[in-house]
Amino acid sequence: MPGKSIIAEFACRLLPIAYCLLPIACCLLPLSPFPFLSAINFDNVLAGINSANKNVLLQAKKTTMAIEIYYTGNRKVNADIDGFTVMTDQAVQSGGEASAPTPFSLFLASLGTCAGIYVKGFCDQRGIDTTRVHLTMDTVYDQTQKMIVKFILQIHVPSDFPEQYDAAVIKTASLCAVKRHLNAAIENEVTIIRS
Repeated sequence: MPGKSIIAEFACRLLPIAYCLLPIACCLLPLSPFPFLSAINFDNVLAGINSANKNVLLQAKKTTMAIEIYYTGNRKVNADIDGFTVMTDQAVQSGGEASAPTPFSLFLASLGTCAGIYVKGFCDQRGIDTTRVHLTMDTVYDQTQKMIVKFILQIHVPSDFPEQYDAAVIKTASLCAVKRHLNAAIENEVTIIRS
């Protein structure tokens, strides 16, 4: 229900303010001209706020989608999500049969395709034909950290793509929901390539 989500959002915004103001209130209440206020047990109030916060978080968790993960032989692991089956396998050198992408390859593809649909939406809203628009993505891998430290996304557009939209389409690609779930320390570089 829309009402519940508005209440949950309001509670999430209000809780940090309450946490900041309560210690101040605890110090000032003994000086209050209203004696009944000094009888308030602020430990109980804080416990109530914590409980409300926990309920908001539990409500948020309930709205997430369920994913069923199961094994289909050797190194194959499938996931059922939103009525689709996503199949994964491992490379031959890792004991798999290379019959499907690895989970990490799918993660990289999800980042690129997510940026891709944001770029497509941007172009569609402005009546820009996307038949000659495509994206490429590369990564920078840090051997010390054993992880990717930078994603390099290039948006390839035709020479007649309006230059006035360059910065805006780069920003749009950076708004991708998958990218926003990445660690903030991972660099994300997006550029326009005209051909």
